[in-house]
Amino acid sequence: MRGPDVKEHRPDSEALPAAFELAAARLDDLALSDQSDRVMQRLWARFASYTKRCGIVAARDINAEVVSGFVRARAGSGSVPSASTMHLRRSALRLLFRIWRECELATGDPTLDLALPARSQLGVRPLTDDEVAICRWASLSTPAETRQPATWAAAEAGLTTGEIPLLSGSDLDLDSAILSAPGTTKTDPRSVPITAWGVAQLCRRIAVIGDPGMPLCYEGTAGAESGQASVCRAIADVLRRAGLADEPDVRPRSVTAWVGVQVFVETESIEEVARRLGMRSLDRTASLIGHDWRTSINCSGGKS
Repeated sequence: MRGPDVKEHRPDSEALPAAFELAAARLDDLALSDQSDRVMQRLWARFASYTKRCGIVAARDINAEVVSGFVRARAGSGSVPSASTMHLRRSALRLLFRIWRECELATGDPTLDLALPARSQLGVRPLTDDEVAICRWASLSTPAETRQPATWAAAEAGLTTGEIPLLSGSDLDLDSAILSAPGTTKTDPRSVPITAWGVAQLCRRIAVIGDPGMPLCYEGTAGAESGQASVCRAIADVLRRAGLADEPDVRPRSVTAWVGVQVFVETESIEEVARRLGMRSLDRTASLIGHDWRTSINCSGGKS
């Protein structure tokens, strides 16, 4: 979560080394996996070395040209970076500048106008871990905001935009980090784990709502379609503030696809992905996470 007062954590100097140290300390707020944390730290360290070679001494002096140079920099072998590598670098810097802006070490984000090739050819692609990290931060638009981070936490758990408006405090077992997904006409009810970050955000939301029987993420009374539209707007707003709105293959469904990828990496089973997401079609499940499961079966002689 965001710190209660970012000014209390400002370094004594705006020199870049202190600014990078501050950003690294704030990563704990996002409860990233160890791997994602290491990736961010490694990219930030490389960017720190790059800015030092450019003669930059303060975060405020970093402009779009410097950022573009780093994102598009060739590897030591001279090879041109892939689209996924450039997207990863941009995501890391986008999170870095969001932290610096909150700590008043930077006034803008020089990554915002940095256009890159599409990351995939899919109609909807899964988010990546680095993008999820930025979206967590983006959902916390103010220290008092609870609805959007709770909505994002539910999406991270694998709930669909049709299920999230139905979610109430009584559906949560926060001690066990388990959520009871209510299901819809298109998805099955199920129990799903909640991320550590998600538990923190849902606890904050419940404290604000008070009544465990009240919906956590939808405050209207107009019915299921209105609730789903409200949740879609909330997720889309987070994606926009995370700088992902212009990505042609990123949609609110991309969060669900990210969950599916996590499950598939862990289990190597499309059936398990379908169970986690409440989906009834293995073909649609595989399509959602960009996996050709039938080819995998033919090549391996068994199920993926």
